[in-house]
Amino acid sequence: MSFDFLTHNTNQNGEFGYYQVDASGKAAGVAPTAAKYPTAAFSNKQIVFTAGQAIGAHQEFEVPGGTRLAFYQIRSGASSNLLLKNPINLVNKQPNGYFSIDAANRDGFDHVTRQELGANHWKLSWEDGIRGGDRDFDDSVIEITASPVASTNLFPQLVQGVFTVPGGGASTLALSQLVSKNANYKSEVGIFPVLSGDGKVRTTVSMRGGPPQVVDLLPGQANYAKVALSQAGRIPLVTTGQTGNSFRNLQLPAGSQWGLYIIQNSTASKFLLTNPKNNLAGRPLAFFSTTAANPDRFDHFRILSSGWIGPADVTNGGDRDFDDLIINFQFPQANSEPPVVTAALARDTGPGTTTNIDLVTFDPSIAGHVATT
Repeated sequence: MSFDFLTHNTNQNGEFGYYQVDASGKAAGVAPTAAKYPTAAFSNKQIVFTAGQAIGAHQEFEVPGGTRLAFYQIRSGASSNLLLKNPINLVNKQPNGYFSIDAANRDGFDHVTRQELGANHWKLSWEDGIRGGDRDFDDSVIEITASPVASTNLFPQLVQGVFTVPGGGASTLALSQLVSKNANYKSEVGIFPVLSGDGKVRTTVSMRGGPPQVVDLLPGQANYAKVALSQAGRIPLVTTGQTGNSFRNLQLPAGSQWGLYIIQNSTASKFLLTNPKNNLAGRPLAFFSTTAANPDRFDHFRILSSGWIGPADVTNGGDRDFDDLIINFQFPQANSEPPVVTAALARDTGPGTTTNIDLVTFDPSIAGHVATT
């Protein structure tokens, strides 16, 4: 996707960019009318043009196919400055942020018009005056061109709180990115292996006077949390001290099944030591993507959009905005098309230095190139 900065007819110099939304305009699960919307929107933003960018600037970005985007324009300055000085985007404070999602604009005005220039080709014309200003919509004009490329990345789909790793080989690469943290709690988030799509886990129990027996537990049964989090295969994705925009690469067995967990303001190790039965009155608490395993019986995990997972780490869901932690989790897919190799004699020579086409040469050098699709 390419962006061209065409026009700037204002004494205000503000940042322009885009962010990911769902079909209703929610950003990271937060509705446009909510006070936290700017924070949610800017948690997964892409800055296209910085404040003070010159006319004629050009930028290009790769956007996965099927991604829904909304756009923003800061009236003066940067989005980071807005979050610092005016995080709920009040009209009577500076700086102000304007969104292409009308309901997110606190002055009730639609600050951008869109003109269709052709297939996958648009022009956005912004009005940066509060409540519309002079309404000439020429303060910033930006042209956008999209060259659709189908995304090959796959995303986890939670079915009864369990996701299955795609792929037909021995293992599949998974990429986990902590996008933002919007909570006071410092909670560990991770995944744990399950035996089946119902979230079943297995343990061995020593029976008095008899040999050890294998016992399978379903979410909600006694000791489920302890067994699930005691497994050697458990993988933390987010640790308690982690900050935003940190990445982790994993190799997971293709076809394996996994559940998600979050430890409220603590770690799995601490949980296993002090509250292994996951009693609601105990601390810390463990919440799972399988609702039946949660002591408050609340669904603490949401797939916000493709690959975006929002766990809630407060008992009974807290404010239920699912932006306490935002994780992007996906399975990047390698290009399956083989490369095209073109090669030939670099110099097909005849006797002396004569060049001919008999493919007999005194110079064995090969020249060519490799092209991938």
